[in-house]
Amino acid sequence: MEDSNKKKLPKKTVLYRMIYEDIKSKILNQSYANDEQLPFERELCEIYSVDRVTVRKALELLVADGLIEKRPGLGSFVRSPAAGSGTGQGESHNILFVMSNNANSIKNNPSAFNSSLFHAIEHECRLKGYSLFYAVAEDQLTLNDIINGNSFAGILFVSYIPPHFLEQCVQLNLPAICINNRFANMVSIVPEDERGAYDAVKYLQGQGHQKIGILLGDRKYFSTLERLRGYSTAMFEEGIKMNPHFIMEGDWTFNRARKAVLNLLDTVPEKELPTALFCCSDMMAIGAVDAFKERDISIPAQVSIVGFDNIAQSEHVYPRLTTIAVDIKLMAEVAVDKIVAFCGKKETRSYLIHIPSSLVVRQSVQKI
Repeated sequence: MEDSNKKKLPKKTVLYRMIYEDIKSKILNQSYANDEQLPFERELCEIYSVDRVTVRKALELLVADGLIEKRPGLGSFVRSPAAGSGTGQGESHNILFVMSNNANSIKNNPSAFNSSLFHAIEHECRLKGYSLFYAVAEDQLTLNDIINGNSFAGILFVSYIPPHFLEQCVQLNLPAICINNRFANMVSIVPEDERGAYDAVKYLQGQGHQKIGILLGDRKYFSTLERLRGYSTAMFEEGIKMNPHFIMEGDWTFNRARKAVLNLLDTVPEKELPTALFCCSDMMAIGAVDAFKERDISIPAQVSIVGFDNIAQSEHVYPRLTTIAVDIKLMAEVAVDKIVAFCGKKETRSYLIHIPSSLVVRQSVQKI
């Protein structure tokens, strides 16, 4: 009979990272109390069904994060972040990455842009001696609920966040910045959303397209509104009246985008369909590609598609996706530099930092 205490780890995942994340979560949730001794290495090997080298790599990451300390001859002991002082002040070297629980979160959309951003920020935090933790902002919660008594040096609010969280953060005078969102009382870091969308549509127009549709993300998002503005400006400059049937809602996801395109194909006569589609994210573009293929519509021979974000999957879909690239590495570097600079104090100024975007031409657009 299988030991119920043993952990089942996905075969394709780097095992030491999984062990590291599991123990890290238990420390943050106080399943392991401060100064509590972790199981010995041989016990961890049995619990996770791995060799000692794998366990040691996981423990090394936890030491680097300041979450455990090794005591010669005794073992590994927890240094819980909850042992710090208050909600973000003092000597804490922990940073909190907060997202809403919606279709665009890391949990619900793990292949999308924000997942890559989280890992890039985690890497930058590690280089500067900080640990990154993830939390979900539910509408019914407060900021104190998600902090949960732990000590954080700063908070990164990513994409759309219910406004009461941002207002509470300002009231508590906690160091924080917004990423992929804008809030009047915080420093905000965003891609060149409007410019990127404008460039995408101008590129399609340069290839002869005038009947250009758009797949939007959730309209609560700052980036959705900015990308719609870029699309609208490019269409206006060419004197092209926007067709309301061509403005579709994709909610940032593969499935919603696919459904929106299928609905378009079912409701608009074939001769009146757009010849090109700009999608506000690559994940939605990939969903659109799937819908067109289902109806035997050739890409790019019959319809051209441009995405936004340049996620890894954009190079692996067929045809390879033309898209607007955002420099995720630069965004992560700027975000971590700013939040570390704000640690221990509240930035009283509010300003917007734009991360450059650029067109990446691949195979999903054809001249007409």
